Amino acid sequence: MKKMIALLLCAVMVFALCACGSSSPSSTAPAPANTDATAPADGGTEIEEITFSLGDVSGTGTFLEQNAEFFAEKVSELSGGKMKVDVFSDGLLGTEDALMTNIQTGALEMANFSSTFTNLVKSAGIFDFPYLVSDRDQLDLLEEAGVIDYIRAEAESINIKIVGMNENGFRQITTNVPVVKPEDLKGIVIRTPSNSLRVKTFEAFGASPVSISFSELYQSLSQHICDAQENPLATIVSSQFYDYQSYLCISNHVYTPGWICMNLGLYNSLSDAQRAVIDEAGRLTSLHVREAGAKADEDNLKACEEHGMTVTYADVDAFRAVVVPLWDEFADSVGGAEFVNMAKDALGA
Repeated sequence: MKKMIALLLCAVMVFALCACGSSSPSSTAPAPANTDATAPADGGTEIEEITFSLGDVSGTGTFLEQNAEFFAEKVSELSGGKMKVDVFSDGLLGTEDALMTNIQTGALEMANFSSTFTNLVKSAGIFDFPYLVSDRDQLDLLEEAGVIDYIRAEAESINIKIVGMNENGFRQITTNVPVVKPEDLKGIVIRTPSNSLRVKTFEAFGASPVSISFSELYQSLSQHICDAQENPLATIVSSQFYDYQSYLCISNHVYTPGWICMNLGLYNSLSDAQRAVIDEAGRLTSLHVREAGAKADEDNLKACEEHGMTVTYADVDAFRAVVVPLWDEFADSVGGAEFVNMAKDALGA
């Protein structure tokens, strides 16, 4: 049924995009569908009925998708069932690039983004900085310092409202030798995404990064084309990298957040009561994500050990000292030195 609805929605989106013509991303979003015309329009306490579609490229059952579903459940619960969010995962509503375009124009109400969010909101790329966050508690420091608000403001400048934070977790290193200090990576051929900052990070550690598509990574490890890789624990387990990797280093070198977003024009068009539901659902989801993420890490770490991996723990201070200078080198790519210094001050870097 969801696939059928998704096809219909895609058709509607194409029509909406054609109708938009040359309109700018900041143009006023269309009036929300499925509203109760008899409900009061004065922003009173009565909640009007409304249904939103939330696009997600994550697979059904993945951590990112589960948290989007949690957000949807909270919206329904807090509104007494009057507000609903239908989550369309597995890319049913299009690619992440398509979702980004549609969320800006208002052709789609909501979407769930992760690493590619930085293609639109450059300041969100600060989370690619190595060892910006090595512990989830540090997110509170960034929030208090205004770093997250800075990212929210940039998103709103292109008609996107961030209503909650999701996560793709911490990236860890797997190898066939134990790793504790940066020098332990010297000369090791490690697969990284084709991300210039990630490549420079591992070059600074003394490793030899190679760019291999994720779909070819398992085979590359089996054939020793590369002898190490870095990914979140959930990916390491689901991809069975333990078949060809003996050691797991808990390095926490990059934390990748997720972003549950809404068209800003639509958000602003809601009543006060409806916006309060969205805001509270987003707040509760952000808290849930941190707790659930920590629990998922424990479960996945145990799974790695059960499959024979030996676990080591990185000397975070030693690793961090090597790569913090890269923060200044890449400052302009995320908003400039002032923004990066805001994060530095918050984290005592």
